Amino acid sequence: MTQPHATLVRSARFLHYLEGLPSRYKADAMRPLWRDAGGRVQAQFLQCALTSEFAPVVHVQTGAAFAHEGRIRTYAEEDEGLSAWRLFARAADDATLIALDRMCRLVHALNYFQGEETVPLIVGIHDRLLAAVLEDHGAAYRNVLVALGLPQDFVWIQIPASANRELSLLLQVVRNYRRNGFHLVVQADDLATARTLLAQARPAALSIDWRAGWPGDDVDALRVACEAQGVQLLARHVQTAQEAARVADAGIPLAQGDALRPRWHVSQAGEGSAAIPQLAATADTAKTVTIPWERA
Repeated sequence: MTQPHATLVRSARFLHYLEGLPSRYKADAMRPLWRDAGGRVQAQFLQCALTSEFAPVVHVQTGAAFAHEGRIRTYAEEDEGLSAWRLFARAADDATLIALDRMCRLVHALNYFQGEETVPLIVGIHDRLLAAVLEDHGAAYRNVLVALGLPQDFVWIQIPASANRELSLLLQVVRNYRRNGFHLVVQADDLATARTLLAQARPAALSIDWRAGWPGDDVDALRVACEAQGVQLLARHVQTAQEAARVADAGIPLAQGDALRPRWHVSQAGEGSAAIPQLAATADTAKTVTIPWERA
């Protein structure tokens, strides 16, 4: 499995694209994106503004970041906006859903790679997208990353746990994303499902729901299997210090949850923040960056 680079060089194309974004939403703009005073990229969908927050995945023994998962956060004029699942529920047809899902992943990439992190970005895909995109999952996002000059090996795709109900479709999606050069994260809530995914999906990481109350013997068996296959094992939804201690005692190397490290976004002070990047004077600064929205 490819390991993250020690340093991340942001291309002039990426910085040029950021600098070209307006400072506020424009209803008649070709792309519904803007960049606020804190540097954070936002997008408009229906009556909500959406942006990113990042949930750390940490090494249990050291607390150091292994990766960050991008999550959507929404706002509206009169309130905090919609939860992510309500936002996607408003995408009534497949075309709208595909456009919204791709927009979210673009916003995550634009926000995350402004920061100083040198660990992967994990982005999820909506479960309805699995069937809505008929073929070649991952090609559109790969094209976006290439257009922006961003390193694809820094971006991992997380498959929703609901996809486990239809294994043949899940495996088709996994093959597509892998063919397009992405690392895959799959999720399991029980040992039988986890073993099936390890054997057939061959992911880079396996995420288990710690709320499911995993028996110790199952965790031991799963840890051994992951170590043998070179798969990263991650416990998600670790919400208290007591749960974090149990994860450590179980020998699970990675964990995610608010009890471990807080979420952050690009304009916050502290970890994950960075000065708004300035465009470097390099040979490709004059190139127009076109994001291939319509390409499959």
